[in-house]
Amino acid sequence: MIEMIFVIVIIGILAAVAIPKLAATRDDAQVVALAQRVTTAAWEISAHTLAQGELDESRLAESSKALSMMLARGEAADDRNGTVRIRMGRTTDCLILRIVRGGGDANLTLSYGSAGADAKCRALQRMIRIDDYPMPLTGARVSY
Repeated sequence: MIEMIFVIVIIGILAAVAIPKLAATRDDAQVVALAQRVTTAAWEISAHTLAQGELDESRLAESSKALSMMLARGEAADDRNGTVRIRMGRTTDCLILRIVRGGGDANLTLSYGSAGADAKCRALQRMIRIDDYPMPLTGARVSY
């Protein structure tokens, strides 16, 4: 009987250690997947703009399958005016994808939103290489 109690206690200790590790692994996977979708969306928007020779900020989702998927899943919100806010965790503007026009050029910028205390949003912000932006879409810096 005492052996059974020891076995139950050991299983309880193992469960107490393993369950938080599994939850953290799931969160990490969600962050990595969203980071990949954001990066893919940026490159798809760039490729679509290069192929079409023009950019319509009000129809960004049509130029990127990854962005369309993020919008459908509630991971992003599009203001239909060239700004897309990426959600992660409890933060609605963890990343901000924006089309900026000026001097005949259009650039895709990505900036950090307000992560606050949200660990998942901070993890997403650490995964995205902000140095890759602004990404030129149209204008003198783009050769067709």
